[in-house]
Amino acid sequence: MKYLILLLLFVIPFQSCTTTRKMADNQQTSGHYRLYTFPSPQAPYTYDTQRFVRLAFISSNDFEGMIEPTTFPIKNRFKEARAIKVGGVAAMRSYLDILKDEYKNSMVYVDAGSFLNKTENHKRTIFLYNYLNVDVTSLGVNEFSLESKTGTSLKDYFASLTSKANFKIVNSNLFDLRTAKQINWKNINEYTIKKVNGIKVGFLGVLTTELAQKIPDGKINGMYIQNPPKSIITKANLLRRKGAQVVVLMANKGLDCSSQLALEEKIPAAKVNFYPSRSKHCDTYNSELYKTLKQIPPNTLDLVITSGEKSKVANFINGYPVIQNPGEGNYLSRAELYYDLKHNTIDQAKTMIHQPVQLCHNFLKDSQDCYTGEDYDNQEVIPATFLGKDVLIKEIPN
Repeated sequence: MKYLILLLLFVIPFQSCTTTRKMADNQQTSGHYRLYTFPSPQAPYTYDTQRFVRLAFISSNDFEGMIEPTTFPIKNRFKEARAIKVGGVAAMRSYLDILKDEYKNSMVYVDAGSFLNKTENHKRTIFLYNYLNVDVTSLGVNEFSLESKTGTSLKDYFASLTSKANFKIVNSNLFDLRTAKQINWKNINEYTIKKVNGIKVGFLGVLTTELAQKIPDGKINGMYIQNPPKSIITKANLLRRKGAQVVVLMANKGLDCSSQLALEEKIPAAKVNFYPSRSKHCDTYNSELYKTLKQIPPNTLDLVITSGEKSKVANFINGYPVIQNPGEGNYLSRAELYYDLKHNTIDQAKTMIHQPVQLCHNFLKDSQDCYTGEDYDNQEVIPATFLGKDVLIKEIPN
């Protein structure tokens, strides 16, 4: 029985989410290989295409207007101008193009909120999110903390910013005390439904009640954050009645699933890796997301995408697949769901939660990644690849 359990851990699809032969190869105090880069072609996953429909959810969170990449100069004795670059819109577009080529019409790109910087690049970020072909995004703490140089109200300023957005912006639990109704802001949707690979996918976006403590006074006067579990249940049921076959939740508060394991293994949190079904290292103490997922009935949701934590999550939490990454334009998260046309539901046994992808412009040759948490002086730099394709960095439009 012991050996059967060990065997199952390596053959169940949603468990196989590493870029190395052994996850422990990266979970060590020094040295690693291909940390969150997936440079090789993805192994094909065979399934009955007559019965199942694949849905590939690619997501970002906490982008915070980080348009430009982060640059790490490489010191060397010849004083050559070499550097590792990570993240930014140009890299996001290159990786998204590769993912689109991989998944075709099965792919949908979602942002879980806090995509705007609090003080700058607001219009530029909206323009570039159109360039990235974002499908749906949610409101996060940053969107309620914007500073307008014109002195207009947050509601009017946000409406002007988003007037040319080609993507849907969702919030499902912000209540206007003056009208006793869900907020009715221009360009903000209570929910949205998008057809993906022939399947109707409904999207909700909720704010946690603790969000109000992080927003400057006066930004949400007259508004009330409704109970998240109740709002999720009500709106998810509404989406199902409107024909949504799959329901995805975007939440502005996530989990920390890295710190505890990093402490135990004595490694940086950035090097933590784990199997999606093993969630014992996630910090669920006083977690509003964890409490929320415990309070909603099974099968209310099919996927949860979160923001608000600088931590990676690729786990099943209370039976729900949850994805999240450290944000700031440096990562994309990825999950594959398979809709069963016979039983009209997601087959969770087929769900694959991948580790986040780090957006490398180029690689350090020895490690084949762009992790800079260790000494990389004098190392050789090579072009980055992702899923067997070259990462082609193009200039972003003005």
